Amino acid sequence: MVQNFAKEIEDKKLYTSRDEIAEALKGALIISPFDALFVGYADNGNVIKTDLLKNNQPFLIPISDGRTRTWFQGASSRKAWIFRAIHRCHDKALTITASRSIFNDKHQLVARSLAQISS
Repeated sequence: MVQNFAKEIEDKKLYTSRDEIAEALKGALIISPFDALFVGYADNGNVIKTDLLKNNQPFLIPISDGRTRTWFQGASSRKAWIFRAIHRCHDKALTITASRSIFNDKHQLVARSLAQISS
């Protein structure tokens, strides 16, 4: 699911519009088994999130810079996805995450998508 979501963002160039990303997040959460979905931007560190707790209403999360998060730092120069086994999230919940880099037509990293399931 994370692979397909990131590919859709790349193919449709949704990364150019924060509003389009928000709509894509809402649509993806409805059909996903995840508790939360994120897109973090490489240019400024902003992270847009939607989750079940906020009734699938995307919002900019108030962190200083998403690029400092472990899930973002796994970004690489290839389109491989990264799966993290069970770990404790910043809120101490047990969490499983999967993430994938999103690239533009010039093969430059523009964002990182993340899906999360928490206990």
